[in-house]
Amino acid sequence: MATRRENGAGTEPMQAANGRWWLKISYRDPDTDELKRTTIRAASQGEVLSKKKEFLKSIDLGVKPKAKKLTLQEWMDTWLEVNKKGSVSIKSHTIYKTIVNCHIKGTALGKMSLDKVRRADIQKFLNEKGEKVAPSYLGQIKIVLADAFNVAEIDKLILNNPCKKLKLPQVEKEEINPLNQEEIKILLDAAGAGSFMYNIIFLALHTGMRRGEVLGLKWVDVDFKKKRITVRQQAKVEAGRVVLGSLKTKSSYRTIPIGTRLIEVLKWHKVQQEKMKKDLGDAYNNLDLVFCEPTGDVIHPNTVGSRFCRIMDKAPIPYRTIHQLRHTFASVAISQGLNIKAISAVLGHEKTSTTLDIYGHLLPGDTESITQAVAAYYGL
Repeated sequence: MATRRENGAGTEPMQAANGRWWLKISYRDPDTDELKRTTIRAASQGEVLSKKKEFLKSIDLGVKPKAKKLTLQEWMDTWLEVNKKGSVSIKSHTIYKTIVNCHIKGTALGKMSLDKVRRADIQKFLNEKGEKVAPSYLGQIKIVLADAFNVAEIDKLILNNPCKKLKLPQVEKEEINPLNQEEIKILLDAAGAGSFMYNIIFLALHTGMRRGEVLGLKWVDVDFKKKRITVRQQAKVEAGRVVLGSLKTKSSYRTIPIGTRLIEVLKWHKVQQEKMKKDLGDAYNNLDLVFCEPTGDVIHPNTVGSRFCRIMDKAPIPYRTIHQLRHTFASVAISQGLNIKAISAVLGHEKTSTTLDIYGHLLPGDTESITQAVAAYYGL
């Protein structure tokens, strides 16, 4: 009768011509109980023996060998399709998919073998992401990774979930970093004239509206004849759902004058939206929103933030968050010497002092004009 070979039977470590070490080992597949062989390679004899020990330990614990060839980004696709689709809301699934596609796929972390990812790799990834995305969104990225690795551990694809004891980076007060004229043109070119994101960016640059306010804007609140927009509500997340809700403060309810060019952009956008509504017919959820999902539903603020992130990635200018569009509007208005009280009202600040605290800086080049103006007044 044939004797069952134990895991680990194989060759002694050998050194290749290039100086690296290797060995072959036999093992029994935890799923099929079939006898298989694999080659382990490493830079030194000690490392190859250590890898052998680690591999056999994982096999004995039931970890599936196929995980050795599975990258994190490949696993994230499986996690989305098998473990999340149908078990969470369509909105949540869309958010998770956006996080995977925009922030994990194509990165050094995403390309790593699933079983090779360590806590330090994820911590480094989060630290770098913390410089580009909002703290709340970074928290969501962490949650997505932690859940995906937790399922991988349950499915015996990895020994342990590496997402334990992760720390989100400390977030400093957001730096006011407005775009200049040239950068604005580059950004709009990257968005694509007439596109959904182009129109959102254009509106934010010309009104200083917050992201949630832009996504909560209804056509009934856009008065083309009187050339003004009334801000009455915002899109926000409550109990995990995207809803239309109240604004931040009493002063956030305001009316903003708009110019001819912005009116042209909004009218163009309305025409495109009407075509979409006609195509969908009764399937379109008509909430009268200016910017919404193709179905008419409220769009998640993070979805727009992610789309903006992708545009910034391909634009050859320093990275900005979508909130910097509001900063750009405010900073340009202040640099033009406009009434600070009027600017504060348009921005929806409760106090003029708030506007001064945030935007009381001067854009490069303005200091010279101030000193020149003072000297001219003195006449000396």
